[in-house]
Amino acid sequence: MTEFPPEGVELVDVTGSQAVVRTAMLLFVREDGGPLRRTTFSRRNWVTAREQADLPKTFTFHDLRHYYASLLIRHGESVKIVQSRLGHATAAETMDTYASLARL
Repeated sequence: MTEFPPEGVELVDVTGSQAVVRTAMLLFVREDGGPLRRTTFSRRNWVTAREQADLPKTFTFHDLRHYYASLLIRHGESVKIVQSRLGHATAAETMDTYASLARL
């Protein structure tokens, strides 16, 4: 991140009742500095990386998130740390998703 720091990109946030323009710090952006769309990332980056890693076609980018969570849990991180790292709104959400992996 020192060599390639996050870039501020203005996005329209439509999660609330009114659309709000806000600046998001994005680590991965397009060549023109705009936000990288999931479909573009998947087509240009993920599929190639998955093939080079010899992973099955059914292995999704989202599976890496679950793998990361399982590593945090395996190495004894608290539910609050796992919640924070994954961006869950509550510890209950983390527990509901990952309680079967270990005692958090």
